[in-house]
Amino acid sequence: MSTQIKSISDAAYQQAKAGSTCLDMAAYCIKTITGFPTIKPSREARDELNKGYRVWYQEIYVPKRVKTEDGEVLVDVNFAFGFSQQNFGGLKAEKPKLHDAVKDVRDRTGTYCSNRFSDLVHYAKQIQGAGKKGSRQTASLYFNERVTKVLDDLMVKVNVAATRNDKEADKAKLTKAIAAFKAVWDK
Repeated sequence: MSTQIKSISDAAYQQAKAGSTCLDMAAYCIKTITGFPTIKPSREARDELNKGYRVWYQEIYVPKRVKTEDGEVLVDVNFAFGFSQQNFGGLKAEKPKLHDAVKDVRDRTGTYCSNRFSDLVHYAKQIQGAGKKGSRQTASLYFNERVTKVLDDLMVKVNVAATRNDKEADKAKLTKAIAAFKAVWDK
């Protein structure tokens, strides 16, 4: 890392400064990305965010020298994402060693981008929760989101089960049960 930390108090100062910067970034995204963080960003907005995350990850990622079918190749983030999805898929049959190396970098980068996006959402929710009394309201908000996700997931699962001719997969019955649950839950 490029940040020079001189003492524990300097570390605390740098941490606080970074936290303020993250809140500024989240505030910008709240203003710029429609419905953020409540609504999933558009494909274009998510691509822009990932593009930025990848630029930083390229700076901090240590590239790997990999022996492939064509000799030694330096695989970094830019190289790994320089392949179209179709060309990347084609590597599996044509150059499996290169495919494995590129896949590893793509997977690590994807995880990094996903984690940074989660951080951004966290900061945005922190901004939106500012001024509300107590942390229980924020915890309640997160729990309500979890309940909604569970119910949505049940609807997906009942559809999948129905396509497999599962006799217990009764979409109409589940829809009524969820509606009854929500009638009580949302009061």
